[in-house]
Amino acid sequence: MPAPQDLRLNSIATVPASSFYCSGIKSVYFGPAFQTVNGGWNNGAFWACTAMTNITFDSQITNAYIIGGERHFSGCTALEGTLDLSCFVKLRPGVQQRNIGLFDNSPKVTKVILGENLTELSLGTFCEGTRGLQEVVFMGPPPTLYNSSDKVITAGDPFAAVKSETLTTWVTRKYKKEWAEFAHENAIRHRGTHWKSD
Repeated sequence: MPAPQDLRLNSIATVPASSFYCSGIKSVYFGPAFQTVNGGWNNGAFWACTAMTNITFDSQITNAYIIGGERHFSGCTALEGTLDLSCFVKLRPGVQQRNIGLFDNSPKVTKVILGENLTELSLGTFCEGTRGLQEVVFMGPPPTLYNSSDKVITAGDPFAAVKSETLTTWVTRKYKKEWAEFAHENAIRHRGTHWKSD
């Protein structure tokens, strides 16, 4: 049975790999029970959903995570506008190559919001396929960074593979002190980035 065009996962905690591969989904809503979505080599849960323009996470989700796997939303070429990932506490997909990220090949995504409770972020989460990215908003303090070997690092650029020369990184005034030191050490930076605080 084909998936509905507007998918509502009201009570699903875990979305298995390959669940909606190449489906005709146009939008997906993750309900309050959501915790994680699985991915793997060539079998991400929403891989190649080329008609999907929108992903919505319920505002009651507070502890979602992605650890390991890849291509979770790979090839979702129609995704556009703002991607609100503020419900995630960990964004650590598996193998990070320049062309394989959590949302690779989504060139119409222009803004990403990362929540106040985000504690872990992998290099390569955002890659060259999100070349239309113009803004990244960190609502919380600097997260711990992980490299492609899933090891903690003290410096690195999660946006190095995003081919955008106009990317602006926003941080909140509440955590300005923490970010000032973090940015000074080049732990999170991007060529062409303008650091701003609300």
